[in-house]
Amino acid sequence: MANVWQNILASDALCNHLRTPNNPCLKTLYLRRRALLLQEKSTKASSNEESFRRSYLQLRSTILFERYGVPKEILCSRSRSVSLRGMNVSLSEKKIHSTQDDRYMTIQQMLDHHKEAISNLTFAKDEASLLACASLDGTLSICEVSPFCRVLHILSGHAAGVTDVHWSDRNEWLLSCSIDASLRLWDAQTGKCLRIFRDPTKSSINCCAFLPSNNNLVVVGNKRGMLQILNTSTGIFPLNGSSQIGAPVTCLTCDGLGKLIWAGDDRGYINSFLVDSATGRLIKGRRVEIQPSVRTQGPLVTSISFTAWAGRGGRDPSLLVSCAANALFLYKIVDEQGGLRLKRRCPLAHHQSKIRSEFCPVTSQPGAWCPNLVSGGEDGCIYFLHVDSTSTTTRRIPAHASAVLAVAANYDGALLASGDSRGIIMLWGKPSL
Repeated sequence: MANVWQNILASDALCNHLRTPNNPCLKTLYLRRRALLLQEKSTKASSNEESFRRSYLQLRSTILFERYGVPKEILCSRSRSVSLRGMNVSLSEKKIHSTQDDRYMTIQQMLDHHKEAISNLTFAKDEASLLACASLDGTLSICEVSPFCRVLHILSGHAAGVTDVHWSDRNEWLLSCSIDASLRLWDAQTGKCLRIFRDPTKSSINCCAFLPSNNNLVVVGNKRGMLQILNTSTGIFPLNGSSQIGAPVTCLTCDGLGKLIWAGDDRGYINSFLVDSATGRLIKGRRVEIQPSVRTQGPLVTSISFTAWAGRGGRDPSLLVSCAANALFLYKIVDEQGGLRLKRRCPLAHHQSKIRSEFCPVTSQPGAWCPNLVSGGEDGCIYFLHVDSTSTTTRRIPAHASAVLAVAANYDGALLASGDSRGIIMLWGKPSL
């Protein structure tokens, strides 16, 4: 019964890139509102309204043809699939142009099954189509985003907002942490919760990750400034496997071998730790202070990402750090204890929200689109930067109608996911050049 409504929405999506060219965010809001209205119609419509729906499709096609010049034969085609159920709207024809660059990205999907802000997005390792989403509504979700987008599992159980989510090396498990002071281990295939762990200090847990070399061990950081190693097989926090940072731990990351951990705090410090992946013992390494140029209203360090390859010139271990001082920092790792040297500082709209940034896969094609660095922004834009470029200017693309809090790229760089403070997730394809 909803097929005609789907065709109507597909017609609107086809013409959406022609609407309000100077304000791309309004395109997203318009299409989302249209989808909600048509979803209500499709659930309330009776069987005798079939002729009315078909007449409306013809009328809508005529209006769009007169306004934008798109042939009615294309607008009325049934070959375009736009799913109203679950608001998984396919937007393959919609293009958002940058206000600062003549390139553009193509939205492929839009999801709004989460009811509050998206706290993190992460693609499965070496898997192009599985995306894990964490939300402050207290749930997680596992989505298949290619070739068609669908929600595979909704993971419920946390009593408060989910602050972080992480895949195991083989994508068998998901690790999540929450404001409710709990850590949960999930079966990624079935969506079932396998184990629940409680923070020994009963403090909110802000970040978590599997140790790359030993997925039985995980590292967690809480609001009381404790960085801790947990053995998920035994449920025990190992002896000498914890360290007090002195300020709430806001984010963390590990190197590729699981020998180093970096933790950021809300006072502007990045702390490195050496870790014994067999026993879970932590040893303090280096401490670097970020010097903000402006006063901030939220946690200073909001995201840390590691890569062993930050450019085309060969191995170059680096950290990407989001700072709530309207800046994105790129650091070079200079010693075996995790010492850092600043390579570049780039401006972006980030003053108070917990915004995440990521390294993108590096393409091997000469001259190809290769931003390497991607970040959200409080102005609703996605920010890109080429690592190999000497410029500190970021490329900004309007994307959401609210602050973009989380971004993630899959392993081959073919898809980019972005999530905002209203719970909207968008999937983007490679830009056309």
